[in-house]
Amino acid sequence: MRDVRTSVRRRFRSVYGPALGGTAACFALACGGEGASESALQLSQSDLRAKPLAPASNLSCDELLTSFKSNLRAQADALAEQARLNPYLPTPVSDPVPAFGAPTPAARSAAAPGSPAQQPGSSGADFSSTTQLVPGVDPADLIKGDGDRIYLVVDRTLLVVDASGLNVLASVPLGEDSPSELLVHEGKVLVFSIAYDVGPSSTGPLDPFVFAPYFTKLTLVDATTAEPTIIRESYFEGSYYSAGRAGSVVRSVIQQPSVVALDYPPVSYLDIFGVPRDQEDIDRQVDLWLELTSASIDESTIDDYLPEQYERVDGELQRVAVDCSGLVLPADGQGVFGRTVLVSLDLATPAAPSVAVPLFGSGVAASLSANAVVVAQQDYGDPLAFPPEPQSILHAFELDGTDSSYAGSISVPGYLTGTIGIDESRGVISAVFSRDIYGAQGYERSAAQLYTFGVQSGGLSALGQSPDLPGEYAQGLRFDGAQGYISSYYTAGSQLTVVDLSDPSAPALGGSLEWGGSSVLAPFGTDQLVTVTQTYDPVTFASDFVLSVLDVADPAAPAVAAELSLGQDSYSEAAYDLRAIGIHPDENLLSLPVENYLAGTSSLDVFELSAAGLTRLGGVTHQRPELTLNECLALLGFSTDPEFVATLDEELLALITQECTFYRLGTARRGLFRGDELFALSSVALTAHTLDALDELPLSRVDLPLPVIYPAPSPAAPVPIDVVIAPAPVE
Repeated sequence: MRDVRTSVRRRFRSVYGPALGGTAACFALACGGEGASESALQLSQSDLRAKPLAPASNLSCDELLTSFKSNLRAQADALAEQARLNPYLPTPVSDPVPAFGAPTPAARSAAAPGSPAQQPGSSGADFSSTTQLVPGVDPADLIKGDGDRIYLVVDRTLLVVDASGLNVLASVPLGEDSPSELLVHEGKVLVFSIAYDVGPSSTGPLDPFVFAPYFTKLTLVDATTAEPTIIRESYFEGSYYSAGRAGSVVRSVIQQPSVVALDYPPVSYLDIFGVPRDQEDIDRQVDLWLELTSASIDESTIDDYLPEQYERVDGELQRVAVDCSGLVLPADGQGVFGRTVLVSLDLATPAAPSVAVPLFGSGVAASLSANAVVVAQQDYGDPLAFPPEPQSILHAFELDGTDSSYAGSISVPGYLTGTIGIDESRGVISAVFSRDIYGAQGYERSAAQLYTFGVQSGGLSALGQSPDLPGEYAQGLRFDGAQGYISSYYTAGSQLTVVDLSDPSAPALGGSLEWGGSSVLAPFGTDQLVTVTQTYDPVTFASDFVLSVLDVADPAAPAVAAELSLGQDSYSEAAYDLRAIGIHPDENLLSLPVENYLAGTSSLDVFELSAAGLTRLGGVTHQRPELTLNECLALLGFSTDPEFVATLDEELLALITQECTFYRLGTARRGLFRGDELFALSSVALTAHTLDALDELPLSRVDLPLPVIYPAPSPAAPVPIDVVIAPAPVE
């Protein structure tokens, strides 16, 4: 009976949780609105307004269960009190909401010294590495170069390719799950996939409207032998957020958005004739909901709150018990509305068990450095307060190999902002927060500041904060040691601001540059940043897509070193994911995928920076050979049975063939440099080229399998992976 109850509870929280749990969070935490009173803005910049928190940690399972139930009951009571307010009856006059009070200043102190960031392991002596989001951490990506091999995931398969000639050395099936990214260290490959309906309690959907719960699957492959083998297969309930490798240790953040679904009390405020019900009738409905909800909370066990974890042993999935002592419970009770899990695995010792630590409730962002992980949550505050008083809550954990230890938490007014909003370096955490400013007439404007934090005496404390940043919203952030770079948006345009972080207790605004603005800032060479930007002419409203290199050698006077228009009808994945920017390790070369909507093309373009500016050296486009009818049918989810094909008329066959032509064109994704070679990856193929002949025939090519667009009603013949060695170009 317990197994059935667990299965039903688990399915409900995984399926209805994101909908009902999100609604509950909105009512209980007041979704929407962010603000700070003008009086608080008059405070000196030296008055730090970040407040330390003291959540509970190192609790037993019974103590955790008691805390979860207590927090959940408090949320239920809050929802009940809101539901008792009949909108059709006169509302009693309440005391005015007090203004934003003066915060308690936090003591300034010097930054806690941190250990030097570990450098990621070699990704091949000559291969370019994935462009790093955080210095010192190799991020997971679609393709990796290691030694003389290239690893990539495609169509539920891990391909191991010899870079010399692009010979496929191995093709490792990864099951029916959907692989997304991978990391490599000395021939050990860790693949991240999305899996559904995992575990013994998966007995089929409760009803047709219920979706299967999702898991993050980690598949560890030993590719050091002639025949690579899967040596580990682990499943963690929740969605994959990000992963990075520092040395041989891989750490990934997995988020489960809603552990418990608290629905809003179903109250009827009007009777069947539209007459408002009196307060006694309202209270009777709310009391019944509260009684039933409290009974469910009382009956719950610790398994109802913790994410599930499985390991495949001898072909069978076995559930792994989560150690309650590793979980830290937020002081504000947000832990019942989701879970953020840190999974650590040392690829140098693959037989050692992975370490999964449930950190906190559902986060809005997380940042992994070589030495720490920081999880951010959002608290929307009192729904009746005006102006609104949102808080961003940061929880920091120190990392040592696969072990982690809770460092502290802190609350900051406003919203975490920026694409890579948190950074940890030299023992100092940096983050940018925005807030809305209200005056007598209501909302007036938005502003943002950069805060710094450090671990002091076993807790997290505020070190310093910058003056208000230029602009209203921070689009892109880049932290490199003692320098920070912030791309801000405002009504008249965008601006790059350099922030001096050499003294963490007093972040200082340096030089600025009026410029197109971007959410992605990637390091390029020495004292340079590269970015792609969609610009708009405020007079003609014409748009353009621009590749820019920014010179930040002089922090007081950043400048545009070079710009190159990619065309007003162009776009690139690199505009929101800097991993799509490939940077040559030795030369001023970079690659990025460029799509042109008007021409219907997609190419991996290579650019060179010289004294003359940016120059396009060439581009690589991929296209599949003409597809057969059976390949088209299988691709689009039709049966390839001859009897079925015979029933198709000429008009339908023409439509199928026309639809198929769209999938012949490859979508450019990534570029790997090695010496004077470029390896170009698209959705169609992996090809090798020399840098002086990018527009000519490739040196070699691997055709990738057709994607599975729709499930076919009958099995179709698999499409083989062909290796084509192209002849060398004729002089």
